[in-house]
Amino acid sequence: MSLEVTLRPEAVTDLESLYDYIAADSPEPAIAFIRRIRSRCESLSDLPKAGRARDDVRPGLRLIAFERRVVIA
Repeated sequence: MSLEVTLRPEAVTDLESLYDYIAADSPEPAIAFIRRIRSRCESLSDLPKAGRARDDVRPGLRLIAFERRVVIA
């Protein structure tokens, strides 16, 4: 059973800011990186329990490292 993945407005803003930062030097790699992040987020619909549980920070929170540069919460 797949679940729906929805990005919070803050996450969308973070992705836009990250794109702007990277694109200042490299526009094409920036869009590719953002697409990979979004794809990884969407894949969580099939594996909602992926990542490390961090209930000590917020109940139900899970963290996933992505390409050694990003943490998906």
